[in-house]
Amino acid sequence: MCSSDLDIVSHGKAEELMIEFARMMKKVSAAIDAAGYPVTQFITICNWTGFTYRQIESIGAVSKMLDMVSKFEAHYPETLYAAYFINCPKLFYWLLPLMKQCMSMKTLDKLGVYNTDSSAWLPDILQEVDTDNLFIEFGGVSEKPEEELNYK
Repeated sequence: MCSSDLDIVSHGKAEELMIEFARMMKKVSAAIDAAGYPVTQFITICNWTGFTYRQIESIGAVSKMLDMVSKFEAHYPETLYAAYFINCPKLFYWLLPLMKQCMSMKTLDKLGVYNTDSSAWLPDILQEVDTDNLFIEFGGVSEKPEEELNYK
């Protein structure tokens, strides 16, 4: 989920967001299955650039995001290896306590929350992800479509 996803919700298209979330998780599951060797977890990078006060004050948007967090916990337990929330504006820290209420301690321990200073988040991401599997905007070298990345 990113700030544009919350815009979708605030424009009355929450169901579309839930369908996109389900599609994304099926895609992750398919990539895991296609790896040809045991893969049980994945890493995600959530870029919060553009997150606004309007989005955090939207009860529908926040509620849908919390619903997605709960569904992820219920349907994909222990599949998350790490999540990096990058470029988080100060407003994001108002939302974080609500998200924490929907997550288990195991999941919370896997979250890295960072502001816009890439020197703080980039070294942590590069410890876990090869630069060929990272888009340029995240400090990698890949310009490939997501479908063509080599998930390891």
